[in-house]
Amino acid sequence: MGDMADMFLEQVEEMEELRLDYKTGQMSDFEAYEIGIIDEQGMYTGPSHGRDRSKTCRCCGKSGLLWGKVDGKFRLFENGSVHDCPVNPLIGG
Repeated sequence: MGDMADMFLEQVEEMEELRLDYKTGQMSDFEAYEIGIIDEQGMYTGPSHGRDRSKTCRCCGKSGLLWGKVDGKFRLFENGSVHDCPVNPLIGG
């Protein structure tokens, strides 16, 4: 199984290098389409590394929050501090 895992990892690394070539302008749209990096409309089909990580509080609906850990527990953070939820005081700091 180790050989198969190595082969798969090599293929993944090769595809990531090709995606990087496309993103940095070192590959034409035609080549990217042939490889499968973009679709027929030119939309990128690969994984989205830069997607929005922000979350929304389920109680008050405040968005733009990020998860963080405090004393081993995950909490929502707002501007670098624990989100102080006005609706549910147990969730806030």
